[in-house]
Amino acid sequence: MPRNKVVTPPDEVDVVVVGSSLEGLLLATELERAGRRVVLLEQRQSLGGRYRVESESGFTFGTGIHLARYGAHGSLGEMLFRQEDAGSLRELGRSYVVMDGRIYVLPLGVRALFQTRLLGLREQARAVRMLFALRSWADPFGQTEKDLDGWMDVQGIGEGLARVLRLAAGSMTMRADPGALAAGEVLEALRRAVDLGVVMSYPSDGWGNVVRSAGQRFTEAGGRLMIGAAVRSVDVEEGAVVGVTEAGGRRWSAPEVVWAADPARLKGVVEELGPDTRRAMECVRPVRAVGLSLGLERPVSATTGLWYLDDPGAWVFFPSNLARSLAPPEGQLLEAVIPLAEGDASHELVARLEEQLGGVFSGLSSHVVARRTLVLERLHGTDVGSDATRIQRPPIALGTPRGLFLVGDTVAAPGLGPEVGFGAVRRALQRMLGSQAELEPPEVAQSSEAGEALKVGRRSRPSGD
Repeated sequence: MPRNKVVTPPDEVDVVVVGSSLEGLLLATELERAGRRVVLLEQRQSLGGRYRVESESGFTFGTGIHLARYGAHGSLGEMLFRQEDAGSLRELGRSYVVMDGRIYVLPLGVRALFQTRLLGLREQARAVRMLFALRSWADPFGQTEKDLDGWMDVQGIGEGLARVLRLAAGSMTMRADPGALAAGEVLEALRRAVDLGVVMSYPSDGWGNVVRSAGQRFTEAGGRLMIGAAVRSVDVEEGAVVGVTEAGGRRWSAPEVVWAADPARLKGVVEELGPDTRRAMECVRPVRAVGLSLGLERPVSATTGLWYLDDPGAWVFFPSNLARSLAPPEGQLLEAVIPLAEGDASHELVARLEEQLGGVFSGLSSHVVARRTLVLERLHGTDVGSDATRIQRPPIALGTPRGLFLVGDTVAAPGLGPEVGFGAVRRALQRMLGSQAELEPPEVAQSSEAGEALKVGRRSRPSGD
């Protein structure tokens, strides 16, 4: 070694968290509050990962439609409640489907089943029986390994109810072909929504405020937040994590590392990933989509739920109807997502979507004052097909190297879409802190009595409205 070479000793901490996704921020705060010394490394100049936002002409644009499953009852709601942010989630209102030029109510609850023309009387009755079965069976229908379309064929489910089930699954994952989702995963998610009485929610001040508040809580708890800190390697000795080295050469010594960034990058920074983990990583297929955001000078809809437009298949939402700060006082923000299948031409799909939007929402095209389109290689959630179910995805605590944890929506945690990521945070905390975690289990007991008890307990929380 040259004599003038200076080797800087590593900074010592207890845990390095890589990635300032909302999952990473919430987990890092809990660890810091439990007495761990935590540093969080973020390669971008802004926080939030896929929940980051940008402002233009008074509008706050996100990266696609991001919704919180089960409101205050879900894993995210539980974490926010623990961190004194209980009033930030508001339940979505009624959702709609535009099909063949007609508008239908999208039945995402028992009451809505009798308010839609998508189902006939017989199908409504069968849907109700199915919902009650979901509330009482520990393993609904026992079809975890079959895809949704295959399961519906075996059950002899009619065309109308099959369409509704695909739409419900699509609203949870926003993928192009929800019929290929694992039936067991979809049925379990529907069971939770029915038992809790809440399907989806949105932050009352938008995701940007949730991310900023989470970052502030982490630093106020004593955590170290490093912006613009790209990771070159997760360092391993004798099969165990010993720290992290940044691209610029700075080293952090720690016996535990939590990877809360894009999982596709993990194989490039960890040389000693075990073969089982590498095989599981091959099951992680991100949901691709095109995101379209429109800033409108005048409102075109007062709805607070999702809209599904059939040509092209797209999900549309007006987040400023729930979070007024996202648009100027007289304006409105529209966000849309077009899930992409293999070979889709995104620019053609966006042109067709804007044409259809103009036909559904009168005067929309003349009110657009700001516009943004993004091709999203990873919207949210994971392609949980029948050949990539929860049991095949990477575990929270990776076997090799020891001390490396993986959180986010790519791991073997309960739920669909982003609920997986926040469920992964809870499970990681339980593994890392043990009895110190003091986390209530997010899953609801299958009996309706237990579900009702949970709902009563949650309703006693401050709403923030």
